[in-house]
Amino acid sequence: ASLAGTIIWVVLITNAFNLIDGLDGLAAGATLFTLIALCGLALADRNWGIVYVALALGGAVLGFLRYNFNPASIFLGDCGSLFLGFMLSGMALLPHHVAGTTLEAVAVPVLAFGVPILEAGVSIMRRFLGNKSLFAPDRDHLHHRLLSLGLTQRQAVIVLYVVCAGFSLQIGRASCRERV
Repeated sequence: ASLAGTIIWVVLITNAFNLIDGLDGLAAGATLFTLIALCGLALADRNWGIVYVALALGGAVLGFLRYNFNPASIFLGDCGSLFLGFMLSGMALLPHHVAGTTLEAVAVPVLAFGVPILEAGVSIMRRFLGNKSLFAPDRDHLHHRLLSLGLTQRQAVIVLYVVCAGFSLQIGRASCRERV
């Protein structure tokens, strides 16, 4: 059961980051917020391996984001977004001792990946209920909906950054509460 769960987790998160790579800077920014949350958990646990990987990957993504934010001059593409999703899904599988119960052990990684998981879940349900292929592209993602409300690309990305930051702050609060 844990092997199947691990495979589902890695495939879900890897593809979730590919799904949110629809606006300049969105997937890279979501990656940064997730890395901050994972790095914070690793620091609290004194898990230096995860801290070093998170800092190195975060530095690379931050340098990339400078050129990937709207108007972008470079892009992640499928390979880049899939790589980031894969790396993050693997980092989240490594043990964190902040969670005290099984529910917390599941909730913490889910919160860290809040926006990508939300996007993947909504996309799968929308396509399934609409009898559409789960693999066919569409223009009905969360970021497309924000654009259709009249937001610019930058504004839509910043709104989703705020949501990512909110999820990351919840992890920080849970971590601090657990330590006190």
